[in-house]
Amino acid sequence: MKNIRSGLNGAALAFAASLAACGGGSSDSSTPVTPTATPTGITLSGTASTGTAISGKTVSAKCAIGNGTGTSKDDGSYSVAIEGGKWPCLAHVTTADGTDLYTVAAPASSTATTAMANITPVTQLVVASLAGTAPASYYGAFDATAAAAVTSTAVVAAQTAVVATLTSGGVANVPADPVSTPVTPAHTAALTNLGTTLTNSGTTLADLTTTVATNSTTTVTGVPSVTSGTPSLPADVALRPAASNCAALRSGTYRLVHPKANTALADQYGKIVINDVKTMAITFPDGSTGNWAANGPCRYTGNAGRTDIVVSPSGVVVARYLADDNVTYLMAIAFPDQSHTQAELVGSWNAISLNGNNGLFAGVLIRATVDATGAATPTFCGDPTSATWNTSACTTLPSGTLDFKANPDGGYDSKYGRAFAYRAGGGELMIVEVDGDGSFTIITHQRTNSLPTVGTVNNSWGLSMGPQLTSTSTVSESGNTVTSVDATAGSYVRHTHNPGTTNDHDETLRVNNPFDGYTHRAPGTAPADDGSTATIRDFTALGLRGMGMSVLLLESQKTFFVSVAKP
Repeated sequence: MKNIRSGLNGAALAFAASLAACGGGSSDSSTPVTPTATPTGITLSGTASTGTAISGKTVSAKCAIGNGTGTSKDDGSYSVAIEGGKWPCLAHVTTADGTDLYTVAAPASSTATTAMANITPVTQLVVASLAGTAPASYYGAFDATAAAAVTSTAVVAAQTAVVATLTSGGVANVPADPVSTPVTPAHTAALTNLGTTLTNSGTTLADLTTTVATNSTTTVTGVPSVTSGTPSLPADVALRPAASNCAALRSGTYRLVHPKANTALADQYGKIVINDVKTMAITFPDGSTGNWAANGPCRYTGNAGRTDIVVSPSGVVVARYLADDNVTYLMAIAFPDQSHTQAELVGSWNAISLNGNNGLFAGVLIRATVDATGAATPTFCGDPTSATWNTSACTTLPSGTLDFKANPDGGYDSKYGRAFAYRAGGGELMIVEVDGDGSFTIITHQRTNSLPTVGTVNNSWGLSMGPQLTSTSTVSESGNTVTSVDATAGSYVRHTHNPGTTNDHDETLRVNNPFDGYTHRAPGTAPADDGSTATIRDFTALGLRGMGMSVLLLESQKTFFVSVAKP
């Protein structure tokens, strides 16, 4: 009995304790138990590789919300968990040689908890294309606001652009989706191929990244591309083999424009192919072949010395060649063949033209705005019907007087002829137009010129055409050094030297005269270094920003002149 009572008492105490634990008593009220929240997160993984695994390096990720770090394994694979993270993300790793590489992850579904993003030289270019700026700067400033513009669609567009650039440059078998395609042996081979191509072309990944960013048409930053006035090659061209005596001349197909009076339009443009820059084997528009011979840095001869060729730092080729009559010299211009859209024409433009009238051609300055339909509203300064090249009188014509339409075969159809565009590595665009009568125009974006820096040295070649589109039998050379600037007057003085002469002298040039973007030299005389008096002839010049070239009208001499910077 005693044991039974003790057991009952123990049971009662245990029951009472359980009631107390539940709130006790006979009350109907109770407090629900709230489960502990489990933080949600995302995980970013992939492989860091340059063709060789990037092992034992810190991988850092920054996301729309959250950030995290991880360490790459021996095979380059990594995984970064971001607690409470939200897509999209950027990731970064530094290679053993100190190169910074970046990538991007933007899953199509915002609720995805995992995503793959390789970190390679190719994904570095994808981020450059996506951002339109240096990947390091973009990563440093990446926040929720910047992330809001990054979509899976935008990443696909950037990847497509980069893969097209690399393929055009000769890098084979790059995956269409280099960000998330597993780094298999084939993918590794493509990365190795890129490294080899960079080495063989003399182009660095840093330079290629800058060029891709500057020329991006897939940017999500909302900031217009900032072009560079420093002449350089487009990204794909920079990946091709270079001539031994000219880093600016690469293998590939070049668009050729060669104006000639009384000649069918179709016979004034075409393509040449530099098949091998080691042997300078060339295929001409008619299918014939030949070779150019080096004649100093970025200069060549062809056709048994009858053709003289120079190359600008941006890869534009300008030539003086002997016509089929073996008497007349003509001029031609060529540049790497590219595709361009109608939208690229929208804006304001400056041009210098040799404009025809019954077989004779006169210099004309042209300013124009072009709308989205290609309709241009031009202002012509000069009169092709006049015997004198007087560009002081200007006439604005109605919209649509000139127009441009993209042609599926390349370039544009203009109202009277064909036009072809070239975008150099710095992002600037040059357009070359030839009309059915041989009229020839070189076009660049309108801008306000800055004064040069004192001490700037310029050395150039010069090629010219006269009123019948004929050229001189020789290519001239000249040089100058900027000695002073006058910001108030908008002018500068340069000391000019022409090889083979002794009359070095000073001359004054005014920028943004007669219009923004042009430069004018007034006629006059100046004391020369040899004690003589130098004659200074007037000209109006138009710098082709980013091309390493200028075009000029020497009005009193009735000469259209192309100046090409020497290397």
